[in-house]
Amino acid sequence: MLNKNKISRFLLRKNKAAHPQNSAFYNVYDQKKLDGNLTVISYNIKYSRKIDEAIKLLIDHEDLNNDGILCLQEMTYEGVEKIAKTLQYNYIYYPAAVHRMARVNMGNAILSKWPIIKHRKLILPRIDDSASRRIAVQATVKIEDKEIMFFSVHKEMMLRPRHRIKQVKQIIDSIPTDIRYCVIAGDFNTFRDKTLKAILQAFEEDGFTTATGNVKWSYQHWYFLNKKSRLDHIFSRGMDVINSGHVIDRSPSDHLPIWAEFSFRDS
Repeated sequence: MLNKNKISRFLLRKNKAAHPQNSAFYNVYDQKKLDGNLTVISYNIKYSRKIDEAIKLLIDHEDLNNDGILCLQEMTYEGVEKIAKTLQYNYIYYPAAVHRMARVNMGNAILSKWPIIKHRKLILPRIDDSASRRIAVQATVKIEDKEIMFFSVHKEMMLRPRHRIKQVKQIIDSIPTDIRYCVIAGDFNTFRDKTLKAILQAFEEDGFTTATGNVKWSYQHWYFLNKKSRLDHIFSRGMDVINSGHVIDRSPSDHLPIWAEFSFRDS
């Protein structure tokens, strides 16, 4: 029988680089006018390995090639920079940990066609030291006369619902009271039905709408018997959801890109 303490120490050594603090920030574009509604895309690009394919999908698909906000997960700095420079986005990127499979720094990023005026890295609580560190990247974006706060989130797979709710509460509690508009997007790893229900309820209790509620799946893999799972979500507060969906193309990643279109309630 495997010794649980030995397994935990092994995993800890594999993640010894923990949560590096260095960010990558690029802020030169200023698209002053919002032409119509705001589109937010969330995309976990597996290990940042197929960046060229992801860029092609973001350019070619009509639901993804709108100027807006990209919330990305499982990203390397090089992957973020290439997407941002190719598609002309500002960006903020924070690494979370050295991924024990890819063996490189990986983290989350927010890319924006408008100026990023504030940003921070939010380290999410974990239940033990053997787990990889998870983060949320927070960015406040200035769109015309409005300040919108965005989060790019990547949660771990093996976590009980009560611990996931604790992480959600930490994210929501970090939102300043003067922020009227907020979008929280990412890979929440909600494989189990009770975990999905707990996450959706936690956001709803704090006044958030599940913007991608009509998206029935975003992930499929052979080790889950090819079951289609709803892992990726976009939540919003202060805006009206016009439309949402996913793009069924798994060539760049094992996750599908999901998107939501918003209008501002005072527009």
